[in-house]
Amino acid sequence: MYKSNYFEEISSAYRAEIDDLASDSQGQGVLQSRLKEKRAQLDLLLQMIEFSPEMVMPVLYLAFAFPEPQAIHAVIQTEPDDDDFPSWGRFVAVLDVQIWAEPIIEQILAYDSGDKFLVTAACVEYLRIYDAEGGVVHQSNDEDEEDVEDFAQLDSDQVLNPDETVEEWLNKNGFDSLDK
Repeated sequence: MYKSNYFEEISSAYRAEIDDLASDSQGQGVLQSRLKEKRAQLDLLLQMIEFSPEMVMPVLYLAFAFPEPQAIHAVIQTEPDDDDFPSWGRFVAVLDVQIWAEPIIEQILAYDSGDKFLVTAACVEYLRIYDAEGGVVHQSNDEDEEDVEDFAQLDSDQVLNPDETVEEWLNKNGFDSLDK
């Protein structure tokens, strides 16, 4: 899928931020607790919306579903200063927004650049979920507000399950222990 330079750069930065949030220094999965912390600190984080949006975007992790992917593809090909870049009010019609995210979105819209940020965040979240060929990289089970993670089985032996440690994954896939 073609992405404008803007979406190429911001999606790469967002993925790196999510990777950083995903585990602690011991390799333990802590994404959900870190997302909860970020959402609690939204007022402070919004000060970075202009110069470091990828640091703010995780508050919307798993906030959207994408029933009209062709509309997302059209936006991903644009730059935010293009005439084709939609407003949030127009763009939200092609998304399904999780109920828990609505107060966060309202808070973000209070900022001058909130409109552009929300469109960008939704598109970047789409890019995080779907790979360049349009296949699912990550699927979610949105049964509760805590956004339970459930990674799609691209190749079940090669995907790190969020409940297993790196050590367990290495052992399962025939690598020597980290202690050796």
